[in-house]
Amino acid sequence: MNNELLDNLLSNHIDETITIEDLVESGITEVVDEPDYSRERLVEYENKYGLFSYDLYWLYLMGVATDVPIDEVRQWVFEYEVYIRNDGDPFEIHREEKTEFDDGGGAPPFFV
Repeated sequence: MNNELLDNLLSNHIDETITIEDLVESGITEVVDEPDYSRERLVEYENKYGLFSYDLYWLYLMGVATDVPIDEVRQWVFEYEVYIRNDGDPFEIHREEKTEFDDGGGAPPFFV
């Protein structure tokens, strides 16, 4: 986080309550619509690595190594969990996009 932004925000609100609007306006945070925001991130990862989020998630939980760098695996898993917790359907991630590895059905295969 940019400490200068935070210092500036705090100095301007020394005797006031800081609102979410103040945080957004200052650039410290961003408000997004879920599960759509996480779904967009998931589609980006899937297109980049040619792997369905559902499969990557289960590989991660079972401790199976992939070719995806671990920092991106962790972020991908985070986005997947946020998506699911916000009522996202893992079988609807590709409802609008068709990727090169998607058969067009929109549902990832079950992990075996």
